[in-house]
Amino acid sequence: MERQPPGFYLCAILDVRLRDGEVFPAADRLAQAGVPIIFHSGHADRQGLEDRYPGALVCAKPCAPRTLRARLDDVIQAIG
Repeated sequence: MERQPPGFYLCAILDVRLRDGEVFPAADRLAQAGVPIIFHSGHADRQGLEDRYPGALVCAKPCAPRTLRARLDDVIQAIG
């Protein structure tokens, strides 16, 4: 992730719990770089994520693909 130039990532869609741990170290780096984040997780504390990552969107699993797509469209519209 550090090897990519600024502006490389349009948006990040992240699950909170991964096989090897939680996603927060990567989410912190992305947030610091100004990358919009969508958390797509069945283990999400919506309020905690929104407090830690202002502007992040939370899409609880399971969700319909159209719901996730709508959140992605929201991000794309916001960044213009």
